[in-house]
Amino acid sequence: MARQFPPRNEDTVSSKDLSAAELRFIDEFLIDRDPMQAALRTGVARINLKKRVAQWMGDPRIIRAIQLKTDTCDLDKMISPQRIMAGFIDVAFDRTAPSSARNSALRELAAIKKMYGEDDKGRQGSGVLLVPGAVSLADWDQLAQLAQDRLKQEVKK
Repeated sequence: MARQFPPRNEDTVSSKDLSAAELRFIDEFLIDRDPMQAALRTGVARINLKKRVAQWMGDPRIIRAIQLKTDTCDLDKMISPQRIMAGFIDVAFDRTAPSSARNSALRELAAIKKMYGEDDKGRQGSGVLLVPGAVSLADWDQLAQLAQDRLKQEVKK
């Protein structure tokens, strides 16, 4: 049976309505908006992590408290250079992310860290990586190899 919550005023969630762990989870969640990491930082054991995160993220009181805190947060504190860099780093080194997202994140990190040479100054790419109809990385590698072979043949002529 689903847990029943008493009706609440839509605009408020009292801290009396939430446990200390739930309040801490909300504060931790607002740091990086990653519920798994927030739950770990709150002290949830790894064995219970998925269950507890599902429970908290499905709780309308917690969702509403997150919305209210987000609405009243100082955006300058929420969007700091360190947070932006951390977001790019997360995507750039996430092997499960699409390669186009990883490439874009790496390009942005390199630009932020001023890693481009003098020749690249002021040059702005489209930010789009076109991949011709390849359905997998193996297909993409095969197409690239065929293109290289054709180029070698043309150069030899």
